[in-house]
Amino acid sequence: MVAYSWTLSLGFEPVDWSVSADEWLHCLAVCNSESDSDVRFAGHRADATTQPFIEVTGERPDRSHPDTVLLLLPTDEGLEVLIGGHEEEVDEGIVAMWATAVQCATSRLGKMSHEFEWTAIIGTPAEGRFGGRFALGAGARIGPFELTPGGRPLTQMARNTAGPSLSTASVRHSWPVLVRSRHVGFNWPSAQKRASFELRRLCALLSLDSDYHSWSVLEAPTPLGMGERRIPESGHPAYSPMPTGHFAEPPSEPESLWQPSSWVTKAWDEMARHPWLAHAVIIHHEGQLLDDEHPSLALVAYVSSIEAISNRLFEDRRCETCGSHLYVAARFRETLALVVGGNQLARLATAYGDRSTSVHQGRLHGSDSAPGSWGIIWNDPERTFDLQVVLGMRAASKALLVLAFSDGLPPRRTLPGS
Repeated sequence: MVAYSWTLSLGFEPVDWSVSADEWLHCLAVCNSESDSDVRFAGHRADATTQPFIEVTGERPDRSHPDTVLLLLPTDEGLEVLIGGHEEEVDEGIVAMWATAVQCATSRLGKMSHEFEWTAIIGTPAEGRFGGRFALGAGARIGPFELTPGGRPLTQMARNTAGPSLSTASVRHSWPVLVRSRHVGFNWPSAQKRASFELRRLCALLSLDSDYHSWSVLEAPTPLGMGERRIPESGHPAYSPMPTGHFAEPPSEPESLWQPSSWVTKAWDEMARHPWLAHAVIIHHEGQLLDDEHPSLALVAYVSSIEAISNRLFEDRRCETCGSHLYVAARFRETLALVVGGNQLARLATAYGDRSTSVHQGRLHGSDSAPGSWGIIWNDPERTFDLQVVLGMRAASKALLVLAFSDGLPPRRTLPGS
């Protein structure tokens, strides 16, 4: 730590730094820009040379930095504010400027919100077992989002995920969707964070609905001031040598059209009201993004989604001695029994052990253990795991989530026999 040769306290500000740090610094920069001082907010840093303070520096028109700096010290009581320096004497003008800007920043906290209209692009992958072959049939409205068909296919060089190779690839096409919405923030980065958070939830919900066509963000939310997002004419060959020979022209229209199911709009509202349900949808989506190449981790995700629902259905019992959760596997099986039965129930219930060995022992069970070497017989263990266990758990997780959205889950109860 390099100590400052002098410091001068400006007092405490009622600021919860853990919640409002970015916004307060933004307000500080705005307040400083409105002052008559020729010193402008240049940035802040916190490292070994400033500890325990966060140092805010200024900059003169000639790009020089005054020795007098603003020092911030977050505490449980609020934000302690000081002025400090290393070599030069106190610059009273800079002290007065920072003192005024600090008070101004605190007074404006929470009052500088602006609404930003933005656009983004989402889509389904062009590669994998279930590469995107369909398009949104017509515009749709889900929560704060307006969805519009992209109007043309996106052409991409897709790699072979079943048998990885740098020498083979294929040209694939998908049909992205334009998304438009508005979010509020004290500046665009703060609004974009919320926009991106909710856009990911939208992709997860659409993926749950369209099942084996998982959606993801292709073009991040961008304010309209930077131009409306557009579908490019083609993607870039990312997984192969320079292509040779003739490639077919992009399709004039998709193989099929798709519209979100009627329950999706209600589901968006339910996710907003019940964070636990939103978490379950998100982790299910993680499984969808993983199961083509990482089936063992996908199983972990689908089991987690089902357990999130199980936790809402059964009273939690803990060991009186060690405090660990009891009857977890039994609760999991009872939850599965709401949507599957017979041999499928037995197979998926047993797969809870596969999930546990992946989580606790680092074990892989499917094609991820030997990429590109699937057996040619139908009872091949890796093939069975990928196609029956993982995809079966995926279907069960989806069925339970849809049941939750339709208020079809039974009331909370004690596990029989526990």
